[in-house]
Amino acid sequence: MQIVDKLNKIDTSKVGGKVKYYRLLNKMSVAELSELTGVSRDNILQYEECANFCPPAFCAAAAKIWGIELELLSDDFIVFINSDYVAKINSEKERTGLSYSKIAEKYGIAPATLLGWVKGKYAPSRASFRKYIKDNPLFYDSL
Repeated sequence: MQIVDKLNKIDTSKVGGKVKYYRLLNKMSVAELSELTGVSRDNILQYEECANFCPPAFCAAAAKIWGIELELLSDDFIVFINSDYVAKINSEKERTGLSYSKIAEKYGIAPATLLGWVKGKYAPSRASFRKYIKDNPLFYDSL
């Protein structure tokens, strides 16, 4: 099968499909990508087959290896996780003089959740991204 035929059969609507697409486009084996990223071959195969999960750090590393923008390889969640979202929260705090709790209230985020992000206790999950972040003007200036 020609490489073009293989590429045309990949579902690139999901992150894993995009990883596989760019890996094949760059004529790279799973083993080579594993060696360059430090991620096991089995995990990479799992990411490529999974509907929509690839760790943000892996996506960022693969994009760098292939010399492409992260946005080409990922979805909105991964782009967000790799952004400086805590700086946006802190900027809002400085700009408005509001406490983190008041910022959370203003933007419809559970206060404990926002504080956990700011303190680095954990990063937003996909569920939190969908619930609190996607289309939230705190994080997206264009809204």
